[in-house]
Amino acid sequence: MENRLELEVIEMLKPKIKFLLRQTDLQNRDDLEQELILIILKKIKEKDYNKLPSFFELIEEDQNE
Repeated sequence: MENRLELEVIEMLKPKIKFLLRQTDLQNRDDLEQELILIILKKIKEKDYNKLPSFFELIEEDQNE
């Protein structure tokens, strides 16, 4: 499951990454893209998504505020 999540996140961010890479010299784009993807993957792995609140927990929290 984790690999699927990582792939989905990377695919979702790909257009934004490509857009931002246009600000970089052509010869550096591939390297920078790889570095950005590695950073994103590292951040994904640092998070514990099992601790995320459910939809209903978020609603309840919102109502209590």
